[in-house]
Amino acid sequence: VCLGPRNLVGLLHQFPPVAVTVEGANILTRSMITFGQGAIRCHPYLLQELEAANDPDREAGARAFDRAVISHIGLSVSNGVRTLLLGLTGGVLAHSPRRGAVAPLYRQVARFSAAFALTADLLLLTLRGELKRRERVSARMADVLSQLYIASMVLKDYDDAGAPANELPLVRWACEDALHTAQQAFDELFDNMQPRWLALLLRVVVFPLGRSRRRPSDALDHVLAQGILTPSSIRDRLTAGMYVPRSTREHLGRLEHALEQLCQTESLRRKLADAVRMDLAPGRTLDEQLVAAVASRALTDDEATKLREADHARRDALAVDDFERL
Repeated sequence: VCLGPRNLVGLLHQFPPVAVTVEGANILTRSMITFGQGAIRCHPYLLQELEAANDPDREAGARAFDRAVISHIGLSVSNGVRTLLLGLTGGVLAHSPRRGAVAPLYRQVARFSAAFALTADLLLLTLRGELKRRERVSARMADVLSQLYIASMVLKDYDDAGAPANELPLVRWACEDALHTAQQAFDELFDNMQPRWLALLLRVVVFPLGRSRRRPSDALDHVLAQGILTPSSIRDRLTAGMYVPRSTREHLGRLEHALEQLCQTESLRRKLADAVRMDLAPGRTLDEQLVAAVASRALTDDEATKLREADHARRDALAVDDFERL
């Protein structure tokens, strides 16, 4: 709102236009590059088929093409059966490399991965070269792929960290959000896909029992928010590798210092609030209330000092710049 030395994020809002100008608009990456340009290169057999079809040695090319097509058909049939079975069972039949609370998340990623592979094959079969020009189709497939990538990386990072139990809410929230977003992308794709018979077929195979993925619950939101708003291992993991100064001469350092002070004195603030309600600490300002609370022995001198220091840190973190001359 007001630029100045204490505005920690003001200048950051000037950087995104520069990044977009240099790197290219995100909509271009989403609509054309992520899925449209990657489909051929990343497919296990499609590139082999194209190379075989263009082989100068027609006999050798025909043999290579036949092998690739047979493998391609087998993969598509396998993905179709797997997608339907996983949809009917809610992903229970999918393999999970880990047990415990994260196992259902691994299974859901496997289920959506099979659905993505099947949908990609049928789109390539029906749209062929037109697929790159169907930017909305390509964009929604890119959304599914991106969300599956996010969920996979979250699970891998959690596993690499030794699967700490106190970080499970963070993993659950990220994966549930990614899977729900992928489901929405599939739903929008099927609503708008042409030909309609293909869209109806895919909807039945991918979601035979309807859309079961839900957004992260409010209760999970609350658990995650508590982990972020207080010094915790969750907060440390999210800020790992970031520059977090300890000096209160820097604004980020002042914010961190204020957070620590307020968390450490939370019980004392509740104690003071109880004293105010019992009319043991009357006063309009905090200082008046603290003086009265000490006088009535609701708080000790040391507790009052800690509350004053925490309030000073809070006000210092909230203060804005004041310029006599512009």
